[in-house]
Amino acid sequence: MPEGTCPPIIDEETFRIVQAQLDYNKRNASRNNKHPENALCRAGIARCGVCKGAMTVRAASDETHSFYCCIKGLHHYGCSPMNTISTNILDNAVWKRCCQIIRDPAKLREAIEALRTPDPTVKQEIPIDIRKKNIEAEISNLIELGAGAKSESARKKVQTLLKNAEDQLAEIEEQEKILAAIRHNWQAAENEILGKVQFGQIVIDSLNSQIEI
Repeated sequence: MPEGTCPPIIDEETFRIVQAQLDYNKRNASRNNKHPENALCRAGIARCGVCKGAMTVRAASDETHSFYCCIKGLHHYGCSPMNTISTNILDNAVWKRCCQIIRDPAKLREAIEALRTPDPTVKQEIPIDIRKKNIEAEISNLIELGAGAKSESARKKVQTLLKNAEDQLAEIEEQEKILAAIRHNWQAAENEILGKVQFGQIVIDSLNSQIEI
């Protein structure tokens, strides 16, 4: 079909972000891990101090402990296979840092604010709304034109144009539904982020009742 026949519902950047997130969710779902509470810095959170690449988790031969190792080093691809660190050492250090952030309201707000993203539907919503209003105006004009047509050929021509305009309007309304669904999911994610504030207070209260780390 000619370019522009079917306008994109979302921009290419948003599509790539969504696809990357879906792939990340699939690869790192807790159901794929027999011990989801171990090695909490897995799935790309732990980064190699040399090449900055992602680190993966490996268990020791006797399975008594586990460690993070550089993926590039593991496959001898541009980094040393000796770049490893115990999961206990790194996880404990990260947990202490998390406690510092959680206990500091300013740092907690800053960390939560960094998770927020702008509404991904805004850029698509405005042109779609303008196009919808133009087509609705066109349909109204065609209806008036058809009512005043005196010949059969003129009426048929108007009917054809009206049918095309109504098809375009139906397509736009379908795009609006898709955008509404995307906005709903985005809003749900934003609400979840805001809910972390309340959760953070619960953690603070819990930490304050424990021995200082």
